Amino acid sequence: RFILKFRNEIFKDIPIVFFGIEDSKLIEFALEHNLVSGIESTKSIDSNIDLILNNHKNVKNIHIISGYKSHFDKNTITYDENKYADKNLNINFIITSEMSSNQFSELISTFDDDDAIIKVAPGDFTDVFFDIYNFGLFMEYFAENIPVYNIYNVGITPSDIGGKVVSSKNYAIKSMNMIEYILKNDYKENIYIDSDDANSYIFNNNALKKFNIKKSILPKDSYILGSFKDILNKYGKIIYDIVIFIVTLIIIIFIMIYYIMYKSRYEK
Repeated sequence: RFILKFRNEIFKDIPIVFFGIEDSKLIEFALEHNLVSGIESTKSIDSNIDLILNNHKNVKNIHIISGYKSHFDKNTITYDENKYADKNLNINFIITSEMSSNQFSELISTFDDDDAIIKVAPGDFTDVFFDIYNFGLFMEYFAENIPVYNIYNVGITPSDIGGKVVSSKNYAIKSMNMIEYILKNDYKENIYIDSDDANSYIFNNNALKKFNIKKSILPKDSYILGSFKDILNKYGKIIYDIVIFIVTLIIIIFIMIYYIMYKSRYEK
């Protein structure tokens, strides 16, 4: 808002790229200005509901949990209640800031095989605060066998399944690519990417096994945490160094063996 207010006075002719903005009206206003580009940040509720319906045929109740009512504003989420009107599905919004942690734990303790959870940005209770990751760990004690899907990649705990998530890293990379393109090509038009292009499918390998979800039915280009590819991405440099060390050691050993055998033959 500050940048747009002083667009002509301070930032005239300077390209501006935004990401992490959820207010669709603000984005609309921003794109009315020249040389303003960016990526919409929207929580993919619909996509995660579709994943639950596809992966868990028995689920009849989906509980979408977040800290405040504003997190469910139509400007910041993709949710179409009419889409699920004829699916015999009960979609329930739970606001953690309106209850204590004990009240919440008692509530989710009643969940069973018919229930599934989507975490948005929960954790602010009337008596305590948890960040989104530690909220997931807290919830595990009371909903161990309930499938949990995520809206943010930073909130995926070891027992969560994952889902279509807002990935800060992914948004940052896309925005930097956009900046590079604008600067290299002296691009004068506005570039806009909607949330479906920016959000990513990320799943937890252990949770997929626990709930018998086959990787073959997951969306294309899904990233699996705990998979061989994930391990390579995280520890590739260490693994590469270890492999090089072992190969070098083997070569040295072979050279020493060859030298000893050669020396022995020479002495004979």
